[in-house]
Amino acid sequence: MLRKRYGPDPYRWGNYTLLRMSPAAYFVDNRSFWLPGFRLQDLGAASMSETLRSTAQALLEFPRQSQRIAETYLLFAGRSKTTTIAGIDGESYTPVFQAFLSSNISMSYTFLDVGPADGEGHQSPLFDFMKAHRDRIRGVALEGNETFCTKYRMNWPEVDLQCGHLTAGRLYDHAPFFLKSLRSVCSPHGEGGGAHCVDVWKVDIDSIDCTVLEVLLRRSELDLRPKAVILEVNPHFPPPYKFSVLGVQGPESDGDFWARNMMGLYGCSLSHQVDILRDFGYWLIGFDHKDALFVHKNFAHAFNATAPLDEYVAYSAALITIGSGLTPRTLRRWYSARPHVGLGLIQQHLVAAQQHLAQEVTFSLSI
Repeated sequence: MLRKRYGPDPYRWGNYTLLRMSPAAYFVDNRSFWLPGFRLQDLGAASMSETLRSTAQALLEFPRQSQRIAETYLLFAGRSKTTTIAGIDGESYTPVFQAFLSSNISMSYTFLDVGPADGEGHQSPLFDFMKAHRDRIRGVALEGNETFCTKYRMNWPEVDLQCGHLTAGRLYDHAPFFLKSLRSVCSPHGEGGGAHCVDVWKVDIDSIDCTVLEVLLRRSELDLRPKAVILEVNPHFPPPYKFSVLGVQGPESDGDFWARNMMGLYGCSLSHQVDILRDFGYWLIGFDHKDALFVHKNFAHAFNATAPLDEYVAYSAALITIGSGLTPRTLRRWYSARPHVGLGLIQQHLVAAQQHLAQEVTFSLSI
């Protein structure tokens, strides 16, 4: 476990903890000394004592947890999924774009970016792609922060920016109009026309992410649906738990926003994303740290995928980041508990977390 500090108050700013779910990931066979050793990644300000204490705790609980995980896996894991990790995820769209090109897939250089902030973020999965192909891109961006909108217009005047707070109702009413500027490219007679003409959608707004995604998919015509979807994952809720924020009541200050994020009340879990996107023909291809990559099955051959990646395998292998409102031990207990027990534990956490927030957060939770 490695910890990064972002502020003094764990419920207002707090710490982020970076960890791998399986303690086995921290050990390697150090053949130069013929002894087992630690593989520690320098990801933040973590003391050696904190790291060793967390790893020892995980190892002591590992046998019992492994048995529970195996039982849950047999109940919930898909039998038609692959356990082979492709080595590509949603952290950057550029390798995905290159894989499409290498497979002779027609590209339209189009995108939808939900939650682009000010357009200066080098951490955005789309940033390198947009910068490299600035003279060719056609994009739509949806942003709710007026300050970010002003800066984004200056940074990316060629992108169709639509500024305004996103709600499920507004999305349902206006979804067909959000992508209309891409119609000239993706019409049947356009340069990139055809089903799934838009190259990529990216969603990262730390609130109703999966609601936004599902409404847009249901309200968009087939040619404006994407080849690839990049989604920020909320890793606080491991498989098989399907968690999604449905709404945040009232305006939030920066402090309110970070308090909610620290306790895991944002976005949606990996299992929820897999469940939604399966109905639209999208396969999980990769996940690490915070962003998952989904690709429509018609284009999955670009990644040598013959089936979607198993979300249990993806989650257990990923380096994940959780807020200070949740400890690694708690997360591992949820992950290894029998699902009906874990569901109750998560519900208790969510109810308690609401007491620290100024706004009510509505959510869905299931297995």
